[in-house]
Amino acid sequence: IQIQYDAHLFEDKNQNRRLVRTLTNLPNAGISVFHANPYLHASLIDYIDGATYKIWVTDSTAITIIPERKSSPSSLTRLCNHINLEFNEGRVTEA
Repeated sequence: IQIQYDAHLFEDKNQNRRLVRTLTNLPNAGISVFHANPYLHASLIDYIDGATYKIWVTDSTAITIIPERKSSPSSLTRLCNHINLEFNEGRVTEA
């Protein structure tokens, strides 16, 4: 899944830190950041249902969300909605 933006939002690497702060504020979830500059690689767990995701920012116009084992549609929807509401609104598409 990708959240696509029209602008080259992630040319400013400060947006990676802003995205991490946004994900840290997702209720009932935890995030581990493996790498944050120049690209972002993180792992997120949804404590509500145990869903897990890899989150990548390797393109200046998109966030890639890779569902892992035990991911659920409700958890993925909650994650994408949180990013769109709290970080920046984009288009959710298939990668």
